[in-house]
This record gives sequence, C-alpha cells and structure tokens, in this order.
Amino acid sequence: MSMDQDSLLSAFLDGQVDPDQKRRAESAVASDPAAAEALHAFAAIRDLVAGLSRPPAPDVSASVLSRLAADAARPRPWKTWGPYVGRGLGAAGIAASVALVVVLGGQTRSWRLVEPPRVASTLVVPVPAPVSTVATPSARTEVVATAQPKPVGPAPISTPAPAVTVVESRVAQRDDPPGFREFWATAGPRRDFAVTPDAGESTTATVATLVGQSTHRDFYKIVVPTGANGVPGDEAAVAFAATLDPNEFMTLQRRLESHFGKRVEERDADPEVSALLADVGQATSSPATPAADVLVPQTGELALRVRSGSPVSSRPEPAEASKRSDKGRTSPARPEDAPAAPATADPTRPSLVLIWIVGPAPR
Repeated sequence: MSMDQDSLLSAFLDGQVDPDQKRRAESAVASDPAAAEALHAFAAIRDLVAGLSRPPAPDVSASVLSRLAADAARPRPWKTWGPYVGRGLGAAGIAASVALVVVLGGQTRSWRLVEPPRVASTLVVPVPAPVSTVATPSARTEVVATAQPKPVGPAPISTPAPAVTVVESRVAQRDDPPGFREFWATAGPRRDFAVTPDAGESTTATVATLVGQSTHRDFYKIVVPTGANGVPGDEAAVAFAATLDPNEFMTLQRRLESHFGKRVEERDADPEVSALLADVGQATSSPATPAADVLVPQTGELALRVRSGSPVSSRPEPAEASKRSDKGRTSPARPEDAPAAPATADPTRPSLVLIWIVGPAPR
C-alpha cells in the first residue's frame, strides 16, 4: 500500500472523490486484497472516532457582546483626537505640496521638449523639380482632399482591368523524333510526288509500306493539322519524307507507278511545302523494312532481282537472267513525258523524297 492509495481510499470513505477516482478506488478494492483490508481498517477507525464523546464548547458570545456594548457607550473627550488630527492634516499638506512640485516640474519639462527650435526667418525658395509625365499631387491638394467629407452611400464598383491574354504561337515546343530537324538540311536533289487517294484503299498505309520497302533508312510520316495547310475544306494532310540513294529512288519510283498508275504525279520541289511541314507538321518516325522485287519470267523460271540498297543480297545478277526478267516484268515502264531530275542535282548523292497525299480524305 502506498500513500497515494491510502489517501484515495480515505477520500473514498468520506465521499470526497470524483467519478474517475471512485472507479479507481473500487477497482483497487476488487482486485487487491491489501487494498480491501485497508479500506475495512479505515472504516473501523471512522466508526470508532464517530462513537467518541465530545464535551460541548463554552458559550462566550454573551460576555463578548456585553463588553462591546459597554465600550461603545463610554463617552470620549475631544482633546484626545486633537494631536492625531493635527498630525494627519500636516502630513496631508506636505504630501500635496510635493505632488504639486512634481506635476508642475514635469509639465515644464514637457513644454520645453515640445517647443520647436527657433530659426532665422529666412525665405527659402525651393528649386522646381523637373517636369514628370506622371502628375504628383502637392501637399495642399492632399490636405484639401483629406479634409473633404467622405461621400455617403455605397462604394463605387471598380471596373476590373481587362485580362491580358498571352497568345502563344501555334508552333509550340514539340517532341520531334530524332533527326527530324536535320533531315530538312540534307544536301542533295529534291524529288516530290503527289498521290491521289482512292476511297477503296488505305492510301496512307500503302505509301508507308512502299517507302519502308524501298529504303534502308528511317523515314517520317508527317501530319499537317486541320486548318494549317490552307487546302479548301480544311482537311488534314499527310506526307511521307525519306532520304533515298539513287538506286533506292528508282525502286520507289517504279513501285509507286506500278501501284497507283496515273494517280501518282511527280512535281517540282516547293520550298514553301517543306517549310510548312517542318514548322507545323506532327512527325513520327518509322523504321525501314527493305524488300526485294520478285519477278516471274515467261519461261517459267523464278528469278530474284535485288535492287541496290536492299540488305537481302549483294550478289550481282547475271546479264542473261536480267534480260529475261526484264522481258517478263509486269510493271509498266516509266512514262517518257515524266519530269527529269533537276539539272543542278548530283545523281550520286542521296535524294530527299517527299510524297504528299492530296485529297479530301487521306487514310
């Protein structure tokens, strides 16, 4: 048993505990035999003390009251209060004099501190400041404006300033594929084709397949957003751009003519078209998938003709097989009226080929 627990049990017997202390005392008595025994001992002591006899205290109130009444009825001479009154008045006068000196001295000191210094009455003419484009109100104007009464009524509603709209350029920071910007700086001949789509085929997928099979480099598919190409109808335009070696260009040209026929047209290079695709076109890069041409001759023999630039085989074809293959080739020959390469183009350098799919609904 600790002193805290003894105090808790004693207060519990006297009923001087709060609900929390009452629960603690009951829990201790229920779980601890020593606490239960102590509680019984305290209860026995309380009962013994309550049973003791107490003699009554003497009543002295009557004698005290009689003495107070006799003292109040006794007459007192005035001369007894004289010295005390004189001393009190003297002390009060001295205190009042001291307070008056302190107050007057403090006020005099404050007046001396507040008094401004005296200066010679000399008229000082201020130098005019340079004229500013922004009008600055003078001190007189500010005082008059402050002295005027404030208008009574609801405060005027201030007109919000017009929001400043930042117009961003249509050519935003784009995530172009690697080498797309450098592609347009390639030195070499420019060859442009225009393909008219057919409603019964996926022209975009066909052109992508032919370009991928005719080159060994990655090529780009470029989509010009709606409204940026200036074509009537505001339809989105699709183009393919690739860098081809001379023999790869001939292979692609033959494949385009074989598949699209009169729907493919070779055009002169247009610098504005290149600038449009480079600036606003959304480009994606595609890997090359070079493939060889399979030609079936009339004699029934199977001949595999490999174009230069294709990684399938680098073994040259015999002259006789080439002649037989040319006789059995089903692809049409290049039209004689097709435009020739530019005179300034170097036929040994790679060509930058651009295939533009024109029409209202390219796919």
